[in-house]
Amino acid sequence: MDPDDLEDKFLEYFGRGNTYLDEKNFESAIKCYKKALDLGLESSGVLYNIGLAYQELKENNEALKYYKRALKLDPNSPDILLNTGNIYFDKKNYDKALKCYNNALKLDPKDSGIRKNIGNVFIEKKDYDKAIKYYKRALKLDPENPDILYHIGLAYQDLKEYKEALKYYKRALKLDPENFSILNDIGTVYYNFNDYETALEYYNKALEHEKNNPIVFQNKGDVLSDLKEYKKARISYRESLKLNPKNVDVLNNLGVTYDDNPQEELKYYDKALKIDSKYFYALYNKGIVLRRLKNYEKSLKHINKALKVRPKFGSALCEKMRVLRNLNRNSEALLVEKELSDPEIKDICIEKNLEDKLANDLKILKPFGYYLKLIRRQQGVIRGEGSRGRIDLFCEDKKNNNLVVIELKNYKADKDTFKQISNYIEGIKLFKKRTITGLVIGRGCNEEFKKLLEKSKSIKYLDLVDLGFE
Repeated sequence: MDPDDLEDKFLEYFGRGNTYLDEKNFESAIKCYKKALDLGLESSGVLYNIGLAYQELKENNEALKYYKRALKLDPNSPDILLNTGNIYFDKKNYDKALKCYNNALKLDPKDSGIRKNIGNVFIEKKDYDKAIKYYKRALKLDPENPDILYHIGLAYQDLKEYKEALKYYKRALKLDPENFSILNDIGTVYYNFNDYETALEYYNKALEHEKNNPIVFQNKGDVLSDLKEYKKARISYRESLKLNPKNVDVLNNLGVTYDDNPQEELKYYDKALKIDSKYFYALYNKGIVLRRLKNYEKSLKHINKALKVRPKFGSALCEKMRVLRNLNRNSEALLVEKELSDPEIKDICIEKNLEDKLANDLKILKPFGYYLKLIRRQQGVIRGEGSRGRIDLFCEDKKNNNLVVIELKNYKADKDTFKQISNYIEGIKLFKKRTITGLVIGRGCNEEFKKLLEKSKSIKYLDLVDLGFE
C-alpha cells in the first residue's frame, strides 16, 4: 500500500476508534484501534486508547499489556504512567502503583489528580499522615475539588480525628451537595459523636440520592439498634440484605435485635454462619443464646469455635468458664481460669462481671449520694483527644438531673484512668449541655490518681470493697 494511503487508512481507523470510545462503545473502539495497529504503524496513542477501553471494560490484565507497550514508545507520558499506576492500584500492587505515580508526578508536578492518587496508595498502606500530606498538596492545586476534600476527610476519619474529618466533609458537601458517599460518612462521624439524630438525618439524605446502597442501610440500622428502636433497625437491616444478602455483619446485627426472641435471634446467627462458618461474632453470640436456653453442650461447642478464631478474647473465655461451671465440669473451668492469668484478659473478664452486677443493682450507690438511672452500657464516645472509646456505664442522676460517667477498674486507678474518664467527660460535653460528672470505681488508687482527684471538681472515686465487691 502506498505510504500516504497507509497513513490515511491508519487515521481513519484511529478516528473511528476515538468516536466509539467517546460513545462508550468500548468493544468497537478496540476493534478499530487494532485494525489501525494491523497496518504495521506502532503508535503510543493507539496503544494507550486500547488500554483505556480495556480498563473501562474491567479487563485490567489486557489494559496493562497495552499500557506497557505504549510506555516503551513514550516513557515520558504522565497520562500513560498515571493509568498504569491505576491498574496496579486496582490489582492491589501498591508499590508498583506508587512508582508509576511518582514518575508521572516528576513529569507533571502540577497535576492534582496524581497527588490524590499517591494519597490513595498511602491510605491503603495505612500511612494516613502521608496520605493527608499528599491530599493537601493536591488541594492547593485544586482548592474547589470536592473529591480531594472528601478524601482528606476519609484519612482523618481513619485516624479517628473526627472533628477534622467533619470539617473537610462539610466543605466537600458544599461543593457537591448530592454526593451520597459524603452524606453517608458525615452520618458516620455524627454516629461516632453519639449524635444519633443527626447521624440518621444524614443517612436518610444519603438514601435520597442513592436508594440502593446496602452500606447506608446497614449504618442506619446500627444507629437505630443502638437507640434500641429494634423494629426500625430490622427494616433497615433487611433493606441492606436485599441488596447484599451475604453480608454476615448485617445478619449478625439483625440477630442482636431479637434478644427477646432467642429462636429468631439464632436463625440469623445460623444464616451468617452458613456464609462464613468461622465468623466470630455469630459463633460467640450463638453460644451466649444457647447458654441462656440452658443448652450448655451446644453453647460450649460454639464458644470453643469462636475461641479458635480469637483465642484471647476475654469475654469469650469468661463465657466458656461460665458454661463449664453450668455443666459441673469444674476442673476444666479452672483450666480456663488459668488461661485468664494474662492480666489484661483477666481484667476484661472480671470488669465485665462487675459491670453486669452494678448495672443490675445501681441502688447500692445510694448511700454514697448517687440515685442513678442507667441510660446505656458501653456507651460509645469520642474522647477529648479525638479517638473513640466506650463508657462502662452511662447514667443519669435522678436527684439533680446530672449525667454520670462510670469507669470500672479491677486494679488500682492511676493517672491513665484519670485521663481516660476526663476525656470521656470532655467527649460527652461536645453534644450534651447538662452537667456531667465522673465516677471511678476500682481496687484502690495510687498517689498520682489521688493528687489529680484532689484538684478535680467533677470526678469522684469509690472502692469496690466499699460497695461489697470482694
